Amino acid sequence: MSSVDDLDREFRKTRNPELKRALLVLKRQAQRRASSLKHQRKIVDAQARVIFKQHYNPKGPKGKKWEGGNNGVYARQFRALMTKRHKLHERVARLVPEKIEPEWDSP
Repeated sequence: MSSVDDLDREFRKTRNPELKRALLVLKRQAQRRASSLKHQRKIVDAQARVIFKQHYNPKGPKGKKWEGGNNGVYARQFRALMTKRHKLHERVARLVPEKIEPEWDSP
């Protein structure tokens, strides 16, 4: 469950116009914050992609696929960026609901 889903549920329950307005403001703030976090995640993705393309050799020998070894500078940088990306993704998921694509049944 995301915070926007929780706010939507409370929004439907209440009849107080001031509370509805406050809930709407909170929902918009959550969406704005999520948008900002998504932008940060996009930048981290681009950085990780550059490091991966330049310093990873999938055809290299086991333990030497990364330039400088599996525990080298580039491998550590890549893992740190992916950890940061994962944390950003979790924060976005808490703020906004996940978009679910409808399943199309073929006849």
